[in-house]
Parts: sequence; structure tokens; C-alpha cells
Amino acid sequence: MFQPCTQSDVRHIIMSSPAKLCLLDPVPTFIVCETVDVLLPFITSMFNVSLLQRLPVSQKHAIVIPLLKRPGLDATDTANFRPV
Repeated sequence: MFQPCTQSDVRHIIMSSPAKLCLLDPVPTFIVCETVDVLLPFITSMFNVSLLQRLPVSQKHAIVIPLLKRPGLDATDTANFRPV
């Protein structure tokens, strides 16, 4: 059965997240980390609700870039790629 996440759980995940940027992120990670105390109740609530419900269509998009696993591998063989 689903156990709701606590604010402490969510805070730990946010603060341990790398400061990478994705084109689909509406807010950069560093801004979320800087404002975590204000945003935490809302993010925790959204996270718990999203685990109980199906994701809306707007949340079902991703940018996947295939990268060669190692330089020099055959670029015509799809098995030599990994999704990023």
C-alpha cells in the first residue's frame, strides 16, 4: 500500500538533487533548493497526490537523447546507444 511521503523525505530528495537543467523543467533546481522551505508543503502535497492519481497528459512528455555508450562504437547499431 502507498505510504505518503513526509516533508522531510521530499526535502532530502530536493536537497540531494544534482543542479542539472532540463528543457522541460519549469523552475531550475537551484531556485527550488533556495526556496525549499516555502515550497516544501506544496511540493510534498503535489507529490503525494500524483502518486495516488494518474499523471495528466502535460506530465507525460520527455526529451530523450540517444548517446553512444563509448566513442568508436558503430553508430548504425541501436544497441550501442543509451537514452539520456
